Amino acid sequence: MTCIVGIKKGKKIIIAGDGMASNGWTQRQSNRSKVFKKENFIFGVCGSPRVSQLLRYKLTIPKRHIGQTLEDYIYTSFTDEVIKVLDQNNALQLKDGLRTFYGSFLFGFENKLYTMWDNFQSLDDVRGYDSAGSGEYHAMASLYSTEGLNITPENRLKKAIECANEFVISVDNKVDMVELVYDDTKDKLPTIKKKPLPPFSPDETRSI
Repeated sequence: MTCIVGIKKGKKIIIAGDGMASNGWTQRQSNRSKVFKKENFIFGVCGSPRVSQLLRYKLTIPKRHIGQTLEDYIYTSFTDEVIKVLDQNNALQLKDGLRTFYGSFLFGFENKLYTMWDNFQSLDDVRGYDSAGSGEYHAMASLYSTEGLNITPENRLKKAIECANEFVISVDNKVDMVELVYDDTKDKLPTIKKKPLPPFSPDETRSI
């Protein structure tokens, strides 16, 4: 149980999480952050600590093939690797005949913020913010109420977790954050400068 919140603002994605571990009846305080960066991804994981550990330490980030669209990469290559690492380490369970994991997580890649649910479906919300965990609904209401106000993304996320902490017993007010800044210059193809043609002579013909 927890509260994970994320915001996309321009080329920056920020994900924040609280610090409580709970089974709904008792709680534990841990120095383990629920948000982390792995290569060119950032994550915020709620639910099973084992899922978070596997994503953080054992997940292999797949290479993106030349010409592969962002949607294709996330919904096939990346998702397949998530399923693979959880399956190989006994972190999946059967739910209504489907293989699922306990929890959900937010992740950022390039300039997109995604949520992945327990059935491996992912979505990037057009509103540019999202939440997961037991404090999800209160956090989303807080993010909605601060949309358009003169408040930094970091403070909006902090306020969202504070709101969830106020009303949900399985969320505390400790806040960890991780951010990802997208550098779109890496995706641009190099410009090929054309050499100017030599001066044209009236005595020659030239095909164009």
